[in-house]
Amino acid sequence: MLQFKLRCDAVFACTACSARTAYLANSARGGIVDEEALLNALREGKLNGAALDVYEQQPPFENKVSNKLIGDEKVIATPHSIGQTIEAVEEKGGGVIKIIRDFIERNNPN
Repeated sequence: MLQFKLRCDAVFACTACSARTAYLANSARGGIVDEEALLNALREGKLNGAALDVYEQQPPFENKVSNKLIGDEKVIATPHSIGQTIEAVEEKGGGVIKIIRDFIERNNPN
């Protein structure tokens, strides 16, 4: 059985027969996956692949292990950019405008 501890105290495990088809995906937070253990599992053939858009350190190229993961042929590595979609930017802008309006209304005696 392949088993390695994630930093959030969850345990990733798969049986030997399913390890060849198992993939790990992390788009939650960098640092919850032990990147060195993940890299070892990939290199030893205990895990078939991984998809990551968050890393222990940002930018990931400055961290040796993260950089090795990004370059591994079994890893799909993308930037964590969900906050940069048109919808997300519009929502943030609308939220900021609402906060400013609410502040002005609360602090304007007229």
